[in-house]
Amino acid sequence: WCLKNMRKGFDRLIGGVVILVLFAFGMVSTVSAETFRMAVPKGSEDNFAFQIGAIRLAIANAPGEHQLEVLSVERLTQTRGLTMLRSGEINVIFAGYNPDFSEEFLQVDFPITRGLQGYRLFVIRADTQASLMRVKSLE
Repeated sequence: WCLKNMRKGFDRLIGGVVILVLFAFGMVSTVSAETFRMAVPKGSEDNFAFQIGAIRLAIANAPGEHQLEVLSVERLTQTRGLTMLRSGEINVIFAGYNPDFSEEFLQVDFPITRGLQGYRLFVIRADTQASLMRVKSLE
């Protein structure tokens, strides 16, 4: 139940925020259709399913008949992706934060993973659990 409701809330949050950002910067017109093109490293489409899904969700909820075209590119690096963006081969890219991007591109600061990359999961062996549970301080 909890995960299902979290997913619904997350879908609404992502869709609403990204759509708001797209409209705020005039990237989506309510009258015309736009094809958004982005590149992912060839063979790693599944690894970027979350990012692709978030963008598809925003596009699906935006007025108009917009679509997302995902290009699979051999040996795609962030530098190559930025080159493709500059040349117009693609018009959407997701990347880590870099303040220099805002000088050249319309940078939309949005934590697409909501900070989850900073979370760490600690795993212990079952035979050490009892002794670790007795720890009360780091001293």
